[in-house]
Amino acid sequence: MIAYFLYLKFKIGLLSLKKPWSLFITVILLLISWWYGMILAKFVDKLNSGASELFSAGEVTNYVLWALGIITLGRMIIPSYKPQQNIFPCYYPLSRIQHYIFSLTNDFFTPYFFYILLFLVSGSYYLETGKMAFFFSGLFVIISAHILRRLIQYNIDFKLKKNGYILFSVILAAMGGMLFFLPVLINYTWPKGVLVLVTLLVFGYLIDGAIIENRKSEYLNQSKHYNSYIKLIFNNAKARLPLIVGVIFKVVVLLILRIKITRDGSADGLMLIFWMFASPLITFTYVFNNIWGFWPDLWLNIETHTGRFLDFIKQGLRLLIFPLIIDMLVSIPILFITLDDPKLILSFYFTSMFYLVSFSFLWSLIGPKQIVKTFQFKGSTSIVGSMISIVGIFLLGTLKINIWFYLLIPLYVVISVLAIYLSFILYNEKKYKVTETITKK
Repeated sequence: MIAYFLYLKFKIGLLSLKKPWSLFITVILLLISWWYGMILAKFVDKLNSGASELFSAGEVTNYVLWALGIITLGRMIIPSYKPQQNIFPCYYPLSRIQHYIFSLTNDFFTPYFFYILLFLVSGSYYLETGKMAFFFSGLFVIISAHILRRLIQYNIDFKLKKNGYILFSVILAAMGGMLFFLPVLINYTWPKGVLVLVTLLVFGYLIDGAIIENRKSEYLNQSKHYNSYIKLIFNNAKARLPLIVGVIFKVVVLLILRIKITRDGSADGLMLIFWMFASPLITFTYVFNNIWGFWPDLWLNIETHTGRFLDFIKQGLRLLIFPLIIDMLVSIPILFITLDDPKLILSFYFTSMFYLVSFSFLWSLIGPKQIVKTFQFKGSTSIVGSMISIVGIFLLGTLKINIWFYLLIPLYVVISVLAIYLSFILYNEKKYKVTETITKK
């Protein structure tokens, strides 16, 4: 049955090539995939012969494998979010394992995976040594990355049983823990790939069985939209892309500073930059200091139905949960492997988070901006709000200087609470300006 299903998928793919333009594009992409695989193999062989002292062949191969994994995972949200769908509803006469296999194998019958597979075949064919190691390592990486993508999307696109959310929390914790061992993981080997792949397959099978489906809604062909606030981010390119760019930029800068601290033993001259990026600052200066500019429909919906600022606070916090979880998974592990002071790390990070979250509602209210395109010259958030946010994080970085500066923490808590209180006071006065600004044509 599974073999026949795969045959039909393959047949449909071949029939799509009947159009001359589609066939031409497919041939070009196949040639490019083969060409890049050959170029990589020749380059790696030169490195094996000692052509460069900057990089080793193993390092280049590992970076290519990591790039393939990141690209495969990123397909979930670039260029747009692609919801995950079950091929067959749970009430079809299939066992759990059959249901999971159908759903999983269907994902791999796409042009993307065919081109990547051709790239791996080409690279392993032209390599003089390590042919099979490269091929199977690459295969394990792209399959593992795709399964990880599915695990994330289970939590976004479906309602899960309690054990499903517990398993997803374990996955998030494991992803954060991986950053602790980043130098070790870069030295990728296929046995590690087998272990990661098997682990992800097991988690995927368990979470797939934790999906809750309403049979009545399936029969009526009605879709339930779960985790709508995550979807509001993923389906909004104007917010999604700046957040992705911000996370990538943040990771690059923090890892560069981490390397410098390891090599030089100090980064005093760059501590300002370090604290800026170690905090969730980018999340707010890029997007969340202008919440309603990025989600004007949400503002209008709440304003029309209740008109209570408390409801705006609640909806804004729900939008913030997912980006802040991602930021914590990135920042806190890097902070722990960079600074040997848990009290400093946790005090700084969570105080800065509370400060930035509280003021984001004030800046969104008194300095709204209409978002016309993803990256606009006039900026996407309040300039004044961004400057005050930066200064606040900079001053909070003095916690590292002396224990007396920990007295700033209660001061920041009081200031943050006052910012929320001021937002409530100004709401009735500023709501007309917000509505006019974010909806003007």
